[in-house]
Amino acid sequence: MKDLIDEGRQVFTDNWYTSLRLAEYLLTRKTLITGVVRAGRDPPRELMAQPLSRRQSCFARKGNTLVVKFQDRNQVTVLTTKYEANMVEQCRTHFGNRVEFYYKPLHIDKYNSRMGSVDCADQMLEPYETNRKSLAWFKKLGIHFIFRILLNTFITCKAIANYRKDFMNFILQTTRELLCQYNDGARKLFDPPARVYEPEAPTGHTLKTLEGKKQKRCRVCYPKRKDTRYYCPACPTQPGLCCMDHYREWHNQREEGEPQPTTSGKRRRTQ
Repeated sequence: MKDLIDEGRQVFTDNWYTSLRLAEYLLTRKTLITGVVRAGRDPPRELMAQPLSRRQSCFARKGNTLVVKFQDRNQVTVLTTKYEANMVEQCRTHFGNRVEFYYKPLHIDKYNSRMGSVDCADQMLEPYETNRKSLAWFKKLGIHFIFRILLNTFITCKAIANYRKDFMNFILQTTRELLCQYNDGARKLFDPPARVYEPEAPTGHTLKTLEGKKQKRCRVCYPKRKDTRYYCPACPTQPGLCCMDHYREWHNQREEGEPQPTTSGKRRRTQ
């Protein structure tokens, strides 16, 4: 840094370094600064006491130093010795392709475009943050580490594998894949049943899909209240059968004359 000052350069700093004292010193060394200010580090009291609604901003100036307080999801205070008190138009796309236009202070927009990796990562994780005040601090820390790992993996996939979806879709896709890999119940939930719907013998019996959103109770695993869209149209009662294993079990019982379960939870009495 010592070799770069006195050359008319500009630096961007996070809230760990930014202060009014540093800005005044850098001005004497022909260096400009833009950075986020901590709430308890030198921001004007009158500015911080000013109430703001969402997307509103308030400016304060001291000499060549300009400070702005902007209210978005959270309140942010940014200091600059380079930019004026100007606004730039921004747009944000919401669910349902609804586009919202609003104005943001110029030097906040410039800071966002040049922020460091730490602030950029914090900004990407903020909408999905699940931390709450709790005495179980180790749980919060563990969840935070999990999201950090997800973010690092997401950035790597975008850089190497040309991944084009957003971070939320990446989280959902990763969760599904992990559940299906390590949890049998989730694998049955997400994976479709075996795609062997052709009859094993020319008997006319096979599994077919019900039309629309109709469902039936599987005759084999009915105690679990499992519904299915697959059934055998060749049987007189057209029973619901959720997979080929239950299809075979049901028809083997019919051929051997064993009592078959009914959807009412009782077995038929043999005559």
